[in-house]
Amino acid sequence: MPMNPTEQHARFDKQGYSQHLGIEFDHVDEGYARLRMPVKEYHLQSAMTAHGGIVATIADACSAQALFTLLKEDEIFSSIELKVNYLSPGLPGHTLIGEGRIIRRGGRIALGDMEVKDEESGRLVAKGLHTFLIQKDPGQSAPK
Repeated sequence: MPMNPTEQHARFDKQGYSQHLGIEFDHVDEGYARLRMPVKEYHLQSAMTAHGGIVATIADACSAQALFTLLKEDEIFSSIELKVNYLSPGLPGHTLIGEGRIIRRGGRIALGDMEVKDEESGRLVAKGLHTFLIQKDPGQSAPK
């Protein structure tokens, strides 16, 4: 049985990397997740826009959170491939919204579709695909 949204939100809030970057859990539903991240000065690269790694991180995180909604208690997953197309810059002082949807969940492979948008302008900042390998947890229950 997948974890409920309250458990998932609490588990997400404990992730040190997401906390460090300022990624916020916004909404989750079956096969879908939305995350937010205000673009701060420490997210910027030399052109003074959000570093591509930051944009890829929110894309990765929202698709992973979407997949968590479809896992059984005895399943874990890892990334096989993450592809991100960058379409416009993430601007300082703006908020990035990452939306992830699982478009195919098979027995061992899942495919996620992600969009990262600028909340203020509505511009599409990045579009991505995320392929996952799903496995039985070898010794522990799925993370909570």
